[in-house]
Amino acid sequence: MKIRIIILLIVFTCLLCSCAPATDTSSVQNSNDIEKIAESLSTDIDYERHIEKLNITGISGEISAVTMQNGQLWFASEQVLYYTNTDGSNVHKAFGSLPENTCHIAFGTNQEVYVGADNAIYIFKTDGELLSQSAFDYGQTLIDLVSMPDENPAALLWNGNEHIICSIEKENFGTEIDFDIPELVVIRGITIYNGFSLLTLDDGLYVSSGKSTMPILSWIDIGCAENNGICLAGISENNEIFLLNRLDGSIYTLSEPVFIEKTILNLAAVVNLAGSDLEKAVISFNNSNREYKIKVTTYDSVELLNRDIIAGNVPDLINISSNIPFDSYSAKGLFEDLNPYFESDGEVQLIPQIQKAMLSDGKLYFASPGFHVMTLIGIPDFVGSEYGWTYDEMKHYLAEASKGATVLAHYWTKEHLLQFFLYQNMDWTVDWQTGRALFDSADFKELLEFVNTARENSGEIPDEIAQIMVGKQLVIHHTFVDIIKFANIDNMFEGKSVFKGFPSSKKSSGVLYPANYMIAMTSACAEKPAAWSFIRQALLDDPLFQIIPAIKSKFDSAVDIAMAEGDEELGVPPLTKQQYEKLLELIDGIGPIVQQNLDLQRIINEEVPAYFAGQKSVEEVCEIIQARAQNYVSERSG
Repeated sequence: MKIRIIILLIVFTCLLCSCAPATDTSSVQNSNDIEKIAESLSTDIDYERHIEKLNITGISGEISAVTMQNGQLWFASEQVLYYTNTDGSNVHKAFGSLPENTCHIAFGTNQEVYVGADNAIYIFKTDGELLSQSAFDYGQTLIDLVSMPDENPAALLWNGNEHIICSIEKENFGTEIDFDIPELVVIRGITIYNGFSLLTLDDGLYVSSGKSTMPILSWIDIGCAENNGICLAGISENNEIFLLNRLDGSIYTLSEPVFIEKTILNLAAVVNLAGSDLEKAVISFNNSNREYKIKVTTYDSVELLNRDIIAGNVPDLINISSNIPFDSYSAKGLFEDLNPYFESDGEVQLIPQIQKAMLSDGKLYFASPGFHVMTLIGIPDFVGSEYGWTYDEMKHYLAEASKGATVLAHYWTKEHLLQFFLYQNMDWTVDWQTGRALFDSADFKELLEFVNTARENSGEIPDEIAQIMVGKQLVIHHTFVDIIKFANIDNMFEGKSVFKGFPSSKKSSGVLYPANYMIAMTSACAEKPAAWSFIRQALLDDPLFQIIPAIKSKFDSAVDIAMAEGDEELGVPPLTKQQYEKLLELIDGIGPIVQQNLDLQRIINEEVPAYFAGQKSVEEVCEIIQARAQNYVSERSG
């Protein structure tokens, strides 16, 4: 079924900028209800717009601040204030005495130019004469200059606890202005209109009354990936929307609205995708595909996502983050098995060992462009030559080591050890198929007993590799983020490194962290070929920065480069054949995918300290954790 896309409307442009000439917005201005304002931005007309760079001739530097005044763009570049037509033509220099680091410009009611730079406000005449200069108190950070309802400029500040708006007029500088600003959001910029705030956030523009905030425009919808530097510049007489991208110092406009009709694929996320590679993948797919469009819905909590799923509003795709109950979802059949899609695709093939590690009950429920490997590294002289070990084997090697030797350095607290020995192996703590918690197992009790033997933190940070080479420390904790870093670590161990992984009855060389993102297709998705098209395009286009590629062709290419070039900047010589074989050994022995469960981790963190403090036995603590965890699992297995 074709679903209409409502992105951005002409009505929107009438609302967005208080500095633009007034148009007929009476239906909006007479509304005191934010929901009615947001609703007024949606009509029966479907538009698509894209962000386009404005070509401004006559300047050489990057633009650091911009605003609109009297139908012209005023902007700062290299301490010079310019103004130009809205099409970028006819550039004029106003004056050249702006302070360094100018990042905000606003006009006063008497045409004074207010400039924000380095947490200070400068007031100029339009001929460049400096009228005054004032700085904000220590601890107050200037975020934006705001055009207030009375048209006097003010400052949006962050005082360390909350956003506030203060006067920047010389006579009342720093006086706080009573105005509702939403809490718990990172505000990049603000425009105030008719008692409501129009907020520039990481993921788009929002309208807010202080008590309620609703989205107006998503950066994804206009194809803007570098969104953490975007701020609203203004709206022209012809309803052109102007934005400044501080990251590249360019002014952008939105293209003319184009009527479109695409089939929507809903992507659910419980973390903001702003600035992520997954967001860039969404934008790339939407810009290149004329039949389908990815719409991202960001939920404030997993409970809200669960509510939608229970109500039958199951998304087509889900971004699997640490707060998503992956095991619970997969046990309930929420996810589509991606194995057939990879098997039938001639171009996108996973490394077999990685594909095996990613399986749950023989099925592949997510895709990721690459991975990191977390492990414990030692040398054969003191921990044996094969990867993996049990707790008994770890104790044996420790007993055989030199007097006073440790498994890890003294700065590892009991809490840190518990995190890295347990939370990397959460897969065995719950059997989601049967709905049973497993914290009464021998493995868990043995883990707690071992962690409790850790010494008090000495505060010293030794040369751990030197300690390992002489047998005073068994292993070092390390995460391999790419192939060159792997070669570098092996060189530091003089080619003797062996991957012991985290101790458990299931021996492995380490645990696998999917990098960048984990994307799952739901079994309820009605457009599975299109959803797979998005997934494969994302995997193929991913920049693979500091990750080990999961796609075999990309992995082979990265190995070829590492063996040919190394890393001159890090001083790492090319990867050797022996190191390549050792890398394959690490990947071949990899254990489970790390799937954290924040709720179960919270239960453990609340109960285990009583055992560490000697207030309860290991059996008592395990019994309490098991009972609480079982209640949690039962609630989510029904």
